[in-house]
Amino acid sequence: MRNHAAVQRRIAKLLLSVTADAGFALAGAGALREHGIVDRPTEDIDVFTVMEHADEFEESVDSAIAHLRERGFSVEVLTSNPGFRRIQVASADGDVIDVDLGIDWRSASPVFLDVGPVLAPTDAMGSKITALYSRGYPRDFLDVDAIRRAGSFTDEELLQIAENTDPGFDRATFALQLRQVRVLSSETVAAYRVSAADLALIQERLTQWADDIETPPEPNSQSSTFHQIIDDMHHLAQQPERFKDSSSAAPRAEPGPPVVDSSRELE
Repeated sequence: MRNHAAVQRRIAKLLLSVTADAGFALAGAGALREHGIVDRPTEDIDVFTVMEHADEFEESVDSAIAHLRERGFSVEVLTSNPGFRRIQVASADGDVIDVDLGIDWRSASPVFLDVGPVLAPTDAMGSKITALYSRGYPRDFLDVDAIRRAGSFTDEELLQIAENTDPGFDRATFALQLRQVRVLSSETVAAYRVSAADLALIQERLTQWADDIETPPEPNSQSSTFHQIIDDMHHLAQQPERFKDSSSAAPRAEPGPPVVDSSRELE
């Protein structure tokens, strides 16, 4: 998998320069990358707004497509539904990037970084954790491990962020899903620049987290209450610098049983 990070960032910046006033913000792995949490190759860009801007969606997306074409990119619309558009953007140098533009829920206002508006760290993390919970693609395991290693939140705080993102989030089911990391092979993650040795460490860390979830701490040992965590989330959303140096390194999930698909084509 080619590392399209530079051209992806350029495309995202162009899209957001046109759509920011309609509430659009960078989401997905791109948001995590802008916050310095992950640094892996990815094939797509996610840019989402919220329901209060739904009536501006179509016009904003049309303007964004026109803007990309004016800047020398070719654009093909792959899917067009109310509130959702998937386009394929090709550069003059041959880079081909899929872009999803849609409407999604968020708990906090986006933060403004060099690329433009980006999901607040807590929203970006919550979306990724619930993505692992609901679908379990290989990249989801990698990203959740990176989120934990960033160390910006405790495991308990991350679980509460996930519960705030998806009211159907169930900890016991999530622990079972974490254990599915053992299904991954080095071949399924090689495109993300993850070695067999790296994968073994990721499997060990996520399996240990599953063990910890299934063995709840003693009462009163948690660092803060749920409501305190949510208050902290909104406060920290305005402090993106906290996340910039803390790591080496899809739309909001609907409640439902998790499924692991390690054979799915990597994106």
